[in-house]
Amino acid sequence: MSDNISAAAVTAVVGEPHIDVAYDMNTYLDAGADTLETLVTLKPVGFDGVIKVAIEQNIFFLLDVSVSMNEQNGAKLAFAKSATINAIKMLPETAYFAVITFSESYDVTVALVQATPANKAAAIARVQALRVIGGTKMSRGLSGVIAEQKKRPKAACDVVMLTDGGNNEDDEERLHAVLDELKALAQKGMPIQVHARGVGQDFTFAQVRLIAEATRGKPAAYIAEPAKLEADFAALIEAASKNAVSDARLNIWMPNIVTLKKVNRTEGGIQTFLDAKTKPWDIATQGNSLGFRTVGKTYSFPLGSLGAEVMEFLVAFGLAAKPAGQTAKAGEVWISYLLNGKLIQSPPQAVVGEWTPLGDPRSQRIAPGVARANGDLELATEINDGLTALAKGDAATATVKFGRATKIIHDKGGDVEKTRALTALVDVQDAATGTVKLKKGAASDRDATLRLEAASVRTVATKKATPAAPAAADAPKQP
Repeated sequence: MSDNISAAAVTAVVGEPHIDVAYDMNTYLDAGADTLETLVTLKPVGFDGVIKVAIEQNIFFLLDVSVSMNEQNGAKLAFAKSATINAIKMLPETAYFAVITFSESYDVTVALVQATPANKAAAIARVQALRVIGGTKMSRGLSGVIAEQKKRPKAACDVVMLTDGGNNEDDEERLHAVLDELKALAQKGMPIQVHARGVGQDFTFAQVRLIAEATRGKPAAYIAEPAKLEADFAALIEAASKNAVSDARLNIWMPNIVTLKKVNRTEGGIQTFLDAKTKPWDIATQGNSLGFRTVGKTYSFPLGSLGAEVMEFLVAFGLAAKPAGQTAKAGEVWISYLLNGKLIQSPPQAVVGEWTPLGDPRSQRIAPGVARANGDLELATEINDGLTALAKGDAATATVKFGRATKIIHDKGGDVEKTRALTALVDVQDAATGTVKLKKGAASDRDATLRLEAASVRTVATKKATPAAPAAADAPKQP
């Protein structure tokens, strides 16, 4: 375990900046039900400048300089340089930064250095001198970031990554190995968040999304016009400069007989956290500074550094169904993070279910937050399934999937970005029923499909009602 999380965790002090954790769930289960879902909301409080919050920060610019970046009369490379230079100028002097380029290998154009005026000026000159060479091997660039980050491993790490092409086929295996390494480093207290972007129409969105999700970066983005890179980079740097806590983690403890069926981020962007590489926290080898129990199993999901944005996670527990009147503890959920170098954790929240007779009205209620989050996940799935079918030439399936997506958007009250992206590929005949017709040439419209892919991983913030706790008389009894 790294030094980042070696100190004993303490509970947040009233009045200090902290992260509130709220839960929205219906704890009553219908007879025979084996799944209990809860929406976990993380809401930063007090990070408004009244109390000084200091965070060590490394910011990397990871730039593709393969020969394809010279296409469009050099526009992609020229605007990438301009966007990087502008972003470097924005960096606060307290931050450290580096510029790494990649093609067939990686080059440390600017080694990790403090963002002083002199260092910024020197870095800008080196960025202006960048030239293109070779193919695209993303694993090389990410390996370069890892090597530089290890110079200041305790600092929060944000990476602005830009590519314009698909990864070389002979680099795919190594790319997955490097992403596994990044996941392992995050578990050990050195999260590296990569905010991956693709410019132009020749990159593979799935690869960019894979990198962003594996490192818990912001949702992958498609930048259609190179001229818009500057605004995108500036927004990423502005967000990174507002980070107030580092090494944040969503922690879940469960009895051994309970399983995790789902852990998905929903607010701000769709990310699947529960994948084949997720393993229970190993107390024996990684210590117990977060108060994990030695009985049962604990999962710790690194979130990286956070600012004032709200985050939501839909968590589903798998339980052994019990008769009506029985209760079971699904587990406990809490957040931990570093604030001004101090390890903080929220009080663990018990998640308890109680089974009711079939048709009992208490078990029929669906928690509003859970319903909304499931709707967002379903929408993303329908869009991605439709795009997959379209790419395979299966117009009938694509039409059905896009129709379902259209209906979901209609039922939830609209989503301007996704509606605009969908209607570039289909004509909507009846949104309420999901009746659509695929447009002629939709399968070959690269810009439209990339825009829809990018839209599918982002969610729109909605006004949410404060979760209501069960009435005292109806609250499930602790097992």
